[in-house]
Amino acid sequence: MTYGEEMRFPRSSHRAASRGTRFAGLAVVAASFAIAAAGCGTSRRAADDTLAEPVGPRDPFDPASAAVIWPGASDALLLSEPLRASSGTFAVSWTGEFEGEPMPAGRFGRPRAGSPVVVWFARGKRAAWRATFAPVPVEDGDRTRLAASVEITVRPLSAGQGRARLVATVSPDSAFPVPATDEATPVALAWRRSAAGVPPALGPASSAGATSTLVASATSARPARWRFLVAGSPRVAGRLGALAHRSHATLAAEVERAWSLTLATSASLTTGDPALEQAVDEALLVLVGCTERDGGRLRAVGNPFHYRDTWIRDAARQVSALSQWGLAEPAHAIAADLLAFQSEAGDLMSQPGQLDGTGQAMWAQRELYSRDGPHAPPDSVLRALARAWRWCEAERALVRQLAPAFAGLMPPGDPRDNELATGYLFGTDAWTLAGYRAAASLLEQGGEHATAESLRVASAAYAAEISTRVARGRGAVPACWSGPARDWGNFAALVPTGALSPAEAGRAGLLSRLHPEGAQAGLARYGAPDSVHLYLGSDLAVDALLMGRAELWRAALRSTLGARTATGGMPEIFCSTTHGYGWNLPPHTAAAAALLTLIRQALVFDALGDTLRLSLGTLPEWWVAGTNLKRAPTRWGVVDLSFRQEGDTARWDWTPVPVPVEVTLPPGMHVAANPGGGQVKGAHRLLVPSGTGHLEVTCARD
Repeated sequence: MTYGEEMRFPRSSHRAASRGTRFAGLAVVAASFAIAAAGCGTSRRAADDTLAEPVGPRDPFDPASAAVIWPGASDALLLSEPLRASSGTFAVSWTGEFEGEPMPAGRFGRPRAGSPVVVWFARGKRAAWRATFAPVPVEDGDRTRLAASVEITVRPLSAGQGRARLVATVSPDSAFPVPATDEATPVALAWRRSAAGVPPALGPASSAGATSTLVASATSARPARWRFLVAGSPRVAGRLGALAHRSHATLAAEVERAWSLTLATSASLTTGDPALEQAVDEALLVLVGCTERDGGRLRAVGNPFHYRDTWIRDAARQVSALSQWGLAEPAHAIAADLLAFQSEAGDLMSQPGQLDGTGQAMWAQRELYSRDGPHAPPDSVLRALARAWRWCEAERALVRQLAPAFAGLMPPGDPRDNELATGYLFGTDAWTLAGYRAAASLLEQGGEHATAESLRVASAAYAAEISTRVARGRGAVPACWSGPARDWGNFAALVPTGALSPAEAGRAGLLSRLHPEGAQAGLARYGAPDSVHLYLGSDLAVDALLMGRAELWRAALRSTLGARTATGGMPEIFCSTTHGYGWNLPPHTAAAAALLTLIRQALVFDALGDTLRLSLGTLPEWWVAGTNLKRAPTRWGVVDLSFRQEGDTARWDWTPVPVPVEVTLPPGMHVAANPGGGQVKGAHRLLVPSGTGHLEVTCARD
């Protein structure tokens, strides 16, 4: 999958010109003095901590990797196995032995659920090895930089004493492309300051060469312990001295507290499945962590390694998922940044030729503000939406004049991405229609009634044109109206754009694009048959819930959960045969957003229509343990939801809302008795009036 190199930046030009290419290097350096070895100010912990298995799934990919990221930070570190921390221009690798036994292969994970700290753990026959990487944010004027505190321990697995040897090596590296900055400077590949400059890593001992060899005795009661500091930016190097006098345990505890405060006001989910709950936390860390702060702005970063640019296609999904889970502050910042892409003419595009960006940026504003309580969007947002709509109308008018065969559609695009075709793309029209409807809703909310009415009229005519063309094509939903193209924007025909109805989507056979069986059941392929795309089919999986095919949603959820790295990151695309992802490294924001949306919209669906749908997609085990979703923002207020099945009784409790509510029974169950106050809709769903907040149903197995 290729990406265009030509980038378009916001009119405010808050991105440096050097970000126009992805493949220049960012140097990473560290301070020039050594940290004391054993202990180095670290508070004494129980030796058993060094034997704790990391929390997280086994990494299904080759190579295994993890990311050290932090919200708003301009830098990130890629961790890989054998143990290696890469900045993109240099890497620090660690090897070693204990009493003649080489450091064994290890795995990544977290020290505990909800922690942003990364753990690498390896167990040999004679000793257990453990490395923890704590992200340390460093404020630098208007920017946030990243440093990492690293602690490596070796603990014998039997009584007695042994000799542990650790070799740390710094080397040039191009493990991933990163953006160039004005601060990029050469690094001295050594462990000691010299005339050549500052070394790129700080460890327990200095060395004139690229290798530092460390030796320590270790017992089960007192493991060998070494500490390192790594800077994520040249400007951080001078700040590591202060960090060196603060223990690794203290810094790790501080970032864990900071992250827990970030999540304190977000929606929370308990299902009786700790792995699923951790997956939600990990995905939220990816969404908030894949950002860069520049002054008062926070911009979305699609991936911390593969590219650090903003794609409206990805960032709009990021805004939506953050708003669904109650992280309003970063959602507001990213949504505002998207509007900074608006040209004087009114369009919004982060990459030339991707005409769907205008509709996606408009849709993202509604995703945020419709769940942001009763407050109307600011006038600046309303003006931007009206300008975007007028630009789209002018472009459609031009098509009517110059290409009557495509009258009513947006002009042809050349995305150089995803559809990989030039032409009249279905996705452009679907997203533009979604943008029209979003703008109409927000302008009405902001008191701009006349403009909102004009938008509603235009939306109705636009939707009719799309439906007519689909019907004319015997119900097919093409990727491109004017020729062959890869499936992409047409997968969004129902959810989230609402360009087609569930009946139209059903007749189009869109769900057939989801892989029906195997380890990747419920996921979509992109291009080659063995190229599994983690978020391309996520909209279809939610479609399946609306179309009564919850088994496809369950397959998609399980496959998505099974395609996470050990620290919760997901690649955009991977090979089903080799389990490799090439240069398209995890984590990817759109994949994280897809997982969060799969779960949230299944539990509390507010994406389309004027009915709140509850428990639309669930797993049987969620009903046994009882499930609680708290503080979920919806278009009708913040909702708490709980549900449980006991025997033949299913029970729901939720925050009443001013619209009808539809509830779906547990998987494999149907209504056995008509409950009072509820209207049965088929065998598996019931509709209750607005203002209701409790329901009990007697059910039986299908």
